[in-house]
Amino acid sequence: MVTIISKQDGPRLEDIPQYRAIQKNRPIIQGLINQLTGGGLSRTAKPQGEPEANSTKSIHVMGSQPASARGQPVVRISLNDRVVIMDNLHARQLLHLGNLRYTDSGKTFFVATKDNGFFSPVDPEIAEVLSDLDGLVLDDAVTEDVLAAEITIRLSLGDSEKTA
Repeated sequence: MVTIISKQDGPRLEDIPQYRAIQKNRPIIQGLINQLTGGGLSRTAKPQGEPEANSTKSIHVMGSQPASARGQPVVRISLNDRVVIMDNLHARQLLHLGNLRYTDSGKTFFVATKDNGFFSPVDPEIAEVLSDLDGLVLDDAVTEDVLAAEITIRLSLGDSEKTA
């Protein structure tokens, strides 16, 4: 035997009283939403017109820098042990250089190359510059900060920072 379950049209009978209460109190509910969001509901409900070309109003755009502005590239080692070059102004990753992996010897730096199992390897020029750091084991003398500083010097980037 087959039981056919179909969707009925309209609200369920037990939902009708709540639906009517919400419709009856909609102005109060919208007023509370406006108060809690600082007028966000009414701003989104009204379409914003384009500013007039000959207007004497001054328009100030608040927020982040325009996308055309670029910051200083810095080497950072993330909490998940990815070694990357980041734009310090926008905190965007520009280039993935490699990973720190735990091996029998300890925490080891691997440059992002096909030989090390990376799907998206770095350019051959960068891999050549960092080739002698490939397989470097970090210890008390060679910390993450020292590794980031050495990569920064080799790639001529400037100051290095470590993500906390």
